[in-house]
Amino acid sequence: MLLLQIYTCYGNTTAGPFDPFSQVQCSVCHQMTDESLLLLCDLCDSASHTYCIGLGFTVPEGDWFCHDCTVCRTEHMNREMHADSDNENVTSIAEEHVTIFDIVRESIALWLTLRNMLPSLILYENQIACG
Repeated sequence: MLLLQIYTCYGNTTAGPFDPFSQVQCSVCHQMTDESLLLLCDLCDSASHTYCIGLGFTVPEGDWFCHDCTVCRTEHMNREMHADSDNENVTSIAEEHVTIFDIVRESIALWLTLRNMLPSLILYENQIACG
């Protein structure tokens, strides 16, 4: 329990338990009225009246998030989904079984293809040069 110590020119006094939410005001209308309809964001403790955010006089059940935190949560979830799909792609590529023999065979095949193309490339270059 937190007690509030108040210093005045007439001496020190002690108030009851300090309530950090006793002076909460709506972030939309900046009023402190209708405390029973004042919602606190479950992430940042920003306060809004139900009627100021379009819910009328109905207090929603469960968690409630202010507009800013809703946007941040959505962006965070989208980033996580993209990161998860990227990780799946990397995992599927890494799970392919590739041996050194496969790599060497592909390298030799590429070298043979280029070697077979080389005479025609030289001939084409000579034709352009002699023009």
